[in-house]
Amino acid sequence: MNAEGDAEFNAPYSIGTHSLSASYSGDNSYNKSTSSTVTFTVVKDSPNIFAGAANGSATVANTFTNGQATVFYIIVENSANYQNEQSYGMVLASAVTPPTGTVSVTGLPSGSSSSPATLVPSVDPSDGLPAGVAQFTIPASACTSTCSYNLTISYTGDSNYTALTGTNAASGTITVAPPTPTTLLSSTPRRGTLCGESFNSAPGASPRSARRNRMRDET
Repeated sequence: MNAEGDAEFNAPYSIGTHSLSASYSGDNSYNKSTSSTVTFTVVKDSPNIFAGAANGSATVANTFTNGQATVFYIIVENSANYQNEQSYGMVLASAVTPPTGTVSVTGLPSGSSSSPATLVPSVDPSDGLPAGVAQFTIPASACTSTCSYNLTISYTGDSNYTALTGTNAASGTITVAPPTPTTLLSSTPRRGTLCGESFNSAPGASPRSARRNRMRDET
């Protein structure tokens, strides 16, 4: 208990209904006491899905430079942390278990990585928050001019996170095109948000504005 008379207790409560009460032992000035019981329910989180690649265009939304392999990183992340940033304009990391399971991508051209892929526990490089990460690759030989692909990303879910499949799956159209004088390459994946919505990210967004606007890219 701190000087203000506050105490905190954190526990990894499982999915389901729980009840708790607090008791105070008392001291020379205060009698001991016990609170009434509080009942609460822990539900599964509906995660956010982010996707991006290092060869994303800095000026044209959802466009990637061909002539090289396009390596997509799929990041599945706890949505509560994202909502905290939406509300407070800053990253408020909470200790969470990263999503596990598999992600599937449909609409990739022939020769691309097989699907599904298993999520690997990692961290989101943009904010350091726990995340599950998978990788898919479109080979350079798949497109030698300008090609568009309608992608759908599904997540199987696990004991802590709901599945994102069917109408809840993330979907959108990407374009692989030759480089232009206005296309810049980044050493880190440019990232857009896929949360069961159309993938319609805007180029050139800063990391923080990208996180605050779900449909923007992030470097």
